[in-house]
Amino acid sequence: MVRCFNDRFEFTDKQVNRVGQYETKGQVLVAWKDDYLATKKVNVNTIGEINLKPKIKKLDKDKFVSYIDESYLGGITIRGRGDVQKIEPPRNQFSVGPFIGVAYNNTTGMTEPVIGIGVTYNLLKIWDWR
Repeated sequence: MVRCFNDRFEFTDKQVNRVGQYETKGQVLVAWKDDYLATKKVNVNTIGEINLKPKIKKLDKDKFVSYIDESYLGGITIRGRGDVQKIEPPRNQFSVGPFIGVAYNNTTGMTEPVIGIGVTYNLLKIWDWR
């Protein structure tokens, strides 16, 4: 006596965490013949999103690198690191802004405070005060 029958199993998996979320839906179709698996078919559909926010780390005075902290989503490890980027300080730049200073008065022979708005142009960088 030959016994044949089919089974259908549906499944849903949802994962939500700080990295993102996804949902997987699917079904497994199996056919049995005399208590042995004769054929099988699996249909899977996954939808969702992963949101990553890279961070920037300063390596040197003018070298930076972007990276993503290690995270896990549904058994998948997510991590990343970009190439080192060298950013030169600005040159030949006009600056406009307020200033406060002390000036020497030739008439009185004393110093006096000075407040105003100034324009500067940095052709070359003498010292980095940072």
